Formats: sequence, C-alpha cells, structure tokens
Amino acid sequence: MQAIGSLAVPVLRYSFGIINWHKEEIQKLDRKTRKILTTYGQHHPRADIDRLYVPRKEGG
Repeated sequence: MQAIGSLAVPVLRYSFGIINWHKEEIQKLDRKTRKILTTYGQHHPRADIDRLYVPRKEGG
C-alpha cells in the first residue's frame, strides 16, 4: 500500500495537469487498480468501494 502511495499516485497526479483524461479512462483505471489490490490481498472483493476514498481519520 505504501508503494502505491509513494510511486503510482505521484505519477498519476502529475499527469492530471498534462493529459486530458476522460471520465471513462479514470473509471477504467480505478477498476484496474481495485482489481490489483484485491488480487494481492490488500482489498476485500466485497468491501465498500467508497471507503477507499475516505480519509483514514474518517474510517477509510
């Protein structure tokens, strides 16, 4: 999880200012990310998706 936060997120964050992402592309990337997290046991397959986007202080 820490590797995702330190490596993948900055790359995506940087590209949001340069690349004109469509909503469908972002949703597809989100699904792929959740699938990888589930595959490696970092996210339960039936867990609440919205919880991924809630700050940890609020239960995310």
